[in-house]
Amino acid sequence: MHGGPDLHEAVRIDAPLMARLEALSPLAPLHQPHNLAAVRAAQAALPGLPQVACFDTAFHHGHADEVTHLALPPPWHEQGVRRYGFHGLSYAFVSERLRALDPQLAAGRVIVAHLGNGASLCALKNGASVDTTMGFTTLDGLMMGTRCGSLDPGVILYLQQQAGLSIQAVETLLYTQSGLLGCRACRATCAPCWPAPNCGPARPSSSTPSASPARPGP
Repeated sequence: MHGGPDLHEAVRIDAPLMARLEALSPLAPLHQPHNLAAVRAAQAALPGLPQVACFDTAFHHGHADEVTHLALPPPWHEQGVRRYGFHGLSYAFVSERLRALDPQLAAGRVIVAHLGNGASLCALKNGASVDTTMGFTTLDGLMMGTRCGSLDPGVILYLQQQAGLSIQAVETLLYTQSGLLGCRACRATCAPCWPAPNCGPARPSSSTPSASPARPGP
């Protein structure tokens, strides 16, 4: 789950916490609503069962200010517009396993790749995250299965101001019609597909993709 700027340790779920997590849904629209839906389903089926929230942003919580700040006026950072980083549960596991398998390597500087339908890189120093490619949302960083990765913000302005796309259309384009799927019109996967028999030269348009978007993953 997305923990925002304050939640960086596993915590038992209660009603106030659910409200805080719901408020963070715009920062992770492909993940947070579905995670919360699973919590509610478990609460309905097993009302007495304790549930604990673990945050995918927590592993990156100790980043230096110069890493978390975006090049925007300070009030925006104070309102939570900042670089969070994601895939932290995956990186925490890798860091722990690396320390067990090769303590000397783990004590140094290591770059770890999380590659799937969602993808990112994380720089580790002595097992702790010091930087990562994802930022404010899970759209940032590497090109992914259906997500664009790092993109000139001017492209978004152009899509809205000149191409006439609505906010919802831009969101759909960037989250589910871009990345590997969008630039090569092939399956949204990190399996080798350059070139591949099912990857033709045709590109999907912003409104009519030539292939159905794969279900986005983390």
